Amino acid sequence: MWRQLLLLLLIPPASTAARAADTLVVTPDSFRPALAKWLELRRGQGHAIEVVRPPQTAEGLAQAIADAAASGDLEHVVLVGDAPNQGSCFPDAIPTDYRPAPVSKQYSGEALIATDNPFADLDDDTAPELAVGRIPCRTPSELAAYLDRVISHEQKATATTRLNLVASPGRFSPLIDSMIELTAHQAFRQLTPKHVVLNAIYNSSTSAHFPDRPFRQAVLDGLGEPALAWIYLGHATHNGLDRVEPVAAAPQMLTCGDLRRDAPPGVGPVLAALLACETGRIDGPDECLAESMLLCPSGPLAVVASSRVCMPYGNSVLGMELLSRLFDQPVSIGLCVRDGKRRALAPDSELPLRASVKQLGLGASPNADRLDAEVEEHVLMYNLLGDPLLRVH
Repeated sequence: MWRQLLLLLLIPPASTAARAADTLVVTPDSFRPALAKWLELRRGQGHAIEVVRPPQTAEGLAQAIADAAASGDLEHVVLVGDAPNQGSCFPDAIPTDYRPAPVSKQYSGEALIATDNPFADLDDDTAPELAVGRIPCRTPSELAAYLDRVISHEQKATATTRLNLVASPGRFSPLIDSMIELTAHQAFRQLTPKHVVLNAIYNSSTSAHFPDRPFRQAVLDGLGEPALAWIYLGHATHNGLDRVEPVAAAPQMLTCGDLRRDAPPGVGPVLAALLACETGRIDGPDECLAESMLLCPSGPLAVVASSRVCMPYGNSVLGMELLSRLFDQPVSIGLCVRDGKRRALAPDSELPLRASVKQLGLGASPNADRLDAEVEEHVLMYNLLGDPLLRVH
């Protein structure tokens, strides 16, 4: 009898505690039915998911995420809903946060950056610990249509090695423009693996990379092709890219109006990276270009874009680190963006090209004495729109 009692004491009790969540979904109740198939897919992939209602303030949202992360298992956060317009709100909005912008303010006049990065930053050092993505839908039907495309991508699991690049002249100054062009050329040459097919077009009729068809059509064609990534480097506004071969009367090469919700379904790039000003203005009074791209039926499944005016050095550093991480077999798009931001902030980068870019920045940037602060602001202003759990095949 004593032996049996001893054996019972040595056997650990069965655990009744639920597995801690590795993914937190913040969503209004009205969107929950549209999430059902996506939740089934992700849980079938092994994710432990907690679904919560959104707090009304950015501070409350940050605290809710920090509480969920206390277990140490949380990795991804999905914000389901558009950000409120600056100074106003609407039903089912998910708060974004704001941080000071002392460097970019001198060019934009705006003192604050709209950013989701603080929700990923658990220790208030700007470097994100979590992968946060926002699905900026305003209706359940928008959410369902987007998630159907995500589910199709995950189930087909078709690998692609194509990279589409669109570039436009900087028109800052001859020195800065040459710095940007040199950096971009070296970055893509050094960071793109040999098996990747790079298709580049440049917005200048004197360039060898000017397409043999109308430039706008070439941009739209590339955006509608299956690719690992579609990358834009150049000027932009919140609702469109630069003008064609920039002439004042020429049309913009891509606008929100080109990205219709009733467009026929298609398979576009997995990721779009817009290294340009304001294309990700998530708190603007109307829809920004990044939101239109994400919610277009033939558009990308994830978009990284800036919510404010950005600058050449910050774009170069963050862009290089994101590109490097994309080809470093990340588990998800969200982790790719998280790690790219962390690498951009690290004092010692693994990329030899970073040292050359730093020297160019010290010699040519108007912010030469505040380059580190410029990079920090770019980590804040670039947000991920889309499902952060999206797999990279």
